[in-house]
Amino acid sequence: FLLLLGSFFVPLFGVLLADWLLSGASYDGRDLLSAPAFRAGPVGAWIAGFALYQWLHPLGPSWWVDLVERTGPPETQVGSSLPSFALAFALAAAAILGERRLRPEPA
Repeated sequence: FLLLLGSFFVPLFGVLLADWLLSGASYDGRDLLSAPAFRAGPVGAWIAGFALYQWLHPLGPSWWVDLVERTGPPETQVGSSLPSFALAFALAAAAILGERRLRPEPA
């Protein structure tokens, strides 16, 4: 059960850390209150990190584990936490930087 929770929260922490670091390692009230309700890039980064974690170390109901194991996950000595964290962090950072380039500057 704790490993299943890890597959959820490890990539989520990667996304949150990327957002926090790209916000200058601090948040203020304006950051929290003026944020969009849904940000597709960071959510996609979290889903990709979760999927990688599950692919490297499938957990959950037997039907899910059987389905994932049919894809032929590699045998790694690193585990699944570090790769899923790194993927979620990198994708979230790229998405956040891309959002900033597309967002118009306030007047």
